[in-house]
Amino acid sequence: MDQKRIMGALQTVADENGVTLDTVMEEIEKVIDMGMESKAPLVRRRWDAIPCQGDRPTVVELVDHLVGQVLCGGMMLPE
Repeated sequence: MDQKRIMGALQTVADENGVTLDTVMEEIEKVIDMGMESKAPLVRRRWDAIPCQGDRPTVVELVDHLVGQVLCGGMMLPE
């Protein structure tokens, strides 16, 4: 899913919930923070499996990964 479509989908979420796009992005960033800080091995494996250009996934990278997982039939754990 390209960045433009992801941002459009996030804007739709914001509109449907009566908040700004920035608010939606900030809430997803909080989830990324929590996931990246987790010490639980299963949680770490899931977060480490998310492809990203930096040390941690961006909101767009996370959404793109999750959409791909859904389209492929569910969340898969790396070996």
